[in-house]
Amino acid sequence: MKRASKISYRTYFNDRLKAVSFHGKSTYPLYVQLTHARKTRFFKSSAFELFSHPRFAQASNPKDSPPTLAFVIEREIALLRYVVKQCQDAFSLDRFKKAYSFYGMDLCVATEVAFRTYLQEFLDTKGAPNFGKALAHENPPFVLFDLLREAERVMAPSLYAELTTHLSQAPPYLELHAFTRHVKPWPDLVLTNLEWEQQDTQASFVRYVQQNHPGKEAVRVVEQLEWWLDQHKKSLRS
Repeated sequence: MKRASKISYRTYFNDRLKAVSFHGKSTYPLYVQLTHARKTRFFKSSAFELFSHPRFAQASNPKDSPPTLAFVIEREIALLRYVVKQCQDAFSLDRFKKAYSFYGMDLCVATEVAFRTYLQEFLDTKGAPNFGKALAHENPPFVLFDLLREAERVMAPSLYAELTTHLSQAPPYLELHAFTRHVKPWPDLVLTNLEWEQQDTQASFVRYVQQNHPGKEAVRVVEQLEWWLDQHKKSLRS
């Protein structure tokens, strides 16, 4: 049997690039060096890009600080360790890149993108297209989850109920985001595919939906998310 080639990796700060601001602190971008079969590749850290988002500077508790670079490196190493293990037996750069992209994807962010499309369509039907476009903006300054919680307080109950009914066909962004905030400490408010594929995570999510969203079928919500993820996997293969 042919022995699998060793795969090694490390993180480093790429000082060949310009320094960037990481929540007010100047740093070089975090990169990954991956070596296999005497070939070395370099690419930007998925965790660094994820936790650089302005939403991680918006802690609800003023005493909470933004994520540290040490925390980001820890998350990046965990992702690399998992993906390398998945690809170890039949490694190819293409397979690694697709697995790295898939398992490092934050479900809260990914489902929000699709969720905004449904939200814009609903507001268009209510004669508020500009409001819909503002909420569907690609890089909004505020977290959509927080905006919708405020909308529940200011909208007429019948209108908000109609809104949530319309959004029932969208990926379960609200449930995922609320669950993540419920079970995870600041600043680790992400739910990656790596974490989602762990049985304990899915079981915990089902219990959360059953307890906090009694009007929803928890198993159906999971099936809806799994269908959406399957479509995403197919897009990666194409």
